[in-house]
Amino acid sequence: MSYTIIMDSAGEVNSRLTGKVISVPIIVSVGGKEYVDDKTMDIDAFRKAVRKSKEPPRSSCPSPDAY
Repeated sequence: MSYTIIMDSAGEVNSRLTGKVISVPIIVSVGGKEYVDDKTMDIDAFRKAVRKSKEPPRSSCPSPDAY
């Protein structure tokens, strides 16, 4: 049997499943700037923006088209 797991980037999987998983990035908005939760995300800039912002970060699940 063959399968692929599709999840958003907030999910975590066992390392045995790594090759069978597709991760769709969520987008987190902080202070009007959007950060895409993928391998290119600048974590330091994101953390600085969160500390600076008076509003909490906002996110939502990826759109159906992203999947």
